[in-house]
Amino acid sequence: MGADGAPLTELRWLHRINGGRPLQITGNSTTTFGDRLTRVLDGGTRRITTGDVETIAISGMDRATTHLTQNFEETLMAGPPAAVILQTLHQEQQLSMEGMPPLHLLVTMMATPAMPLVDFGDRTDLDQLPVGQFADATIMISQTLTTSVDGMPDASSSTTLSSSNRSRWTILERLPSLMVLGQSYRRVVKVAVQVDSTDLATAKTTTSTNVFWLAAGIGVVRSEQALGFAVGTLPSELVETNLAP
Repeated sequence: MGADGAPLTELRWLHRINGGRPLQITGNSTTTFGDRLTRVLDGGTRRITTGDVETIAISGMDRATTHLTQNFEETLMAGPPAAVILQTLHQEQQLSMEGMPPLHLLVTMMATPAMPLVDFGDRTDLDQLPVGQFADATIMISQTLTTSVDGMPDASSSTTLSSSNRSRWTILERLPSLMVLGQSYRRVVKVAVQVDSTDLATAKTTTSTNVFWLAAGIGVVRSEQALGFAVGTLPSELVETNLAP
C-alpha cells in the first residue's frame, strides 16, 4: 500500500550510496556513486535496479574518467518471499582520456539459477524470528558473459561460467525502530548475508559479507557493503519509497 492507502502497481525504492560523496579508492583515484533506483513491476514478477558510477583517476598531468551505467533486471516468482529465477545485467562503460577518443564497452551478463533462489529478506516475519536464526541456500548458477567494444569487432567475446553459490542469512539484531535520513522506521531487523561463490572450473571460492537493516513493510532502509580493501564498507541509505512506513 502507498502512503494514501491505495494499492500500488509499482513499488519503488531510491537509495543513496556513501551519502552521495566521492569515495577515495587510492591516493589519486575517487569513485562517486549515483543514487540507485529499484522498481518491482508486473505483479511482483519483475525487479529492475538501475544506477551509475563515475571514477576519476589522475596521474601526473593525465586524467582518466570512467562512467559506468548499469541496468540489472530479475525475473521473480512473486512472493512474499519472492524467488529469483533469472538475472540479466546490461552495463555500459565509457572511458575518456585527454587527447584520445572515448572508448565504449558494452557488457551483458545472464545468470540462471538451477532452482529458484528465495529472497530471505522478503519474508514478512523477519522481526518475529530470534536473534541468531539463519537460513542457508546453496544453488548452482550458470552465467553467460558477453562483451563488445564500439568500433573494435575483434575485441568482442562471450564466456560461459558455472558456479556454486552458498548464501547464509543470519539475524544479528532486532530493533523497535531506526532513524535513517530523518525518517523513522519501525520493526527493523539487522541481517548479515554471507555469500560463498565457488568457480566450478577453478575450484576457487570467494566470500563476501554484507549487512542489511530491513524495516517491516518497507524492505532495506540501510546497508553496508564490504569492499574487500582498505577503504572498508560502502553504506547505502533509503532516500525515498512509495511504500508507507
